[in-house]
Amino acid sequence: MPMNKHYFRKSLVLKCLFFVFVSLGLVVGSVAHIHAQEVHFTQFDYNPLFVNPANTGNFKGDFRVAANYRNISEQYRTASFSIENQFYVLNQNIGAGLFVLNDESGILGMNHNKIYGSVGYGKVISNNYIGLGIQAGFVFGGVNDYKIFDYSTGGFTLPSGEPTSLKASYLDINLGLVYKRSISIFEPEVGISFGHLNRPNPSFYDSGDEKLDLLSLGYTTIKTNISDKIYITPKILVLAKPADLSTVYGAELGYNVIGNRSTVKRIFAGMYISSGDLTTMNFISVQAGATVSRFDLAINYDVLSTLPSSNSKIGTIEIAFIFRSISTVLNSYSIPCERF
Repeated sequence: MPMNKHYFRKSLVLKCLFFVFVSLGLVVGSVAHIHAQEVHFTQFDYNPLFVNPANTGNFKGDFRVAANYRNISEQYRTASFSIENQFYVLNQNIGAGLFVLNDESGILGMNHNKIYGSVGYGKVISNNYIGLGIQAGFVFGGVNDYKIFDYSTGGFTLPSGEPTSLKASYLDINLGLVYKRSISIFEPEVGISFGHLNRPNPSFYDSGDEKLDLLSLGYTTIKTNISDKIYITPKILVLAKPADLSTVYGAELGYNVIGNRSTVKRIFAGMYISSGDLTTMNFISVQAGATVSRFDLAINYDVLSTLPSSNSKIGTIEIAFIFRSISTVLNSYSIPCERF
């Protein structure tokens, strides 16, 4: 007896939901007890190498360029840039990339410049894509105009005996894994990455003996094709730091422009919530974007946010840009024919 189509479709939905809940459980469980860094970008899936080294080469095309900028105020700004290229060695997919990030935070003028080389390897096994990636690079930190607040004068003055500029540099190594596949109308993806595997010392003082804790970051997205033109993609990112859990979750709703000669290929909008432990809300973000030719452009604005250690509300803007080239790799096809 042929299987009922409704039952078959329902079974696929249940399998995909099960996959998502298991994935989210693994992501949350894997980072709940590991220290991690602050979330710098709400649009985390538009910053592939920042989120996961395993995303190196995880795209269709010969090369990919991504740029991101987040501005909370003049005191808190983060910008990143990455470029990747794909190579095929003995029919194996190898990705190589460069990732650069600049982060400025705080009234003390603290900034960090990071530059990483990244290598990724991806393999399709029974319609399952599994990727592994590693990053290694240097982080250069500095404090410009090292100042403190002087209550007697109502201004900021240099501490007695302190230098006007402090510097630090260290080697940093990160590792990541990614898994994705297509299940009927669903396209789930799960990634997890670990940072500071070498436990570097970030101290600004020569006598400092600090070691960075192992960082962990996990995320899950599940693109759902409602029709040929409309899709929705729920997303969640989870990470932790000492005595604090941070999450970003939300969804992107998109419309694929089909059947015309316009360079606009899709338009999309999204809404995200940043919280500490899924019960407290730090800010709500709204997103809008479009794919024009081979360019993705997304703009995100935090409707409600607060500066660290402050109750003052301030708006935050975030811009993401991605370009993917065409693929020049020729696909080979086997055409069956009868033997004589």
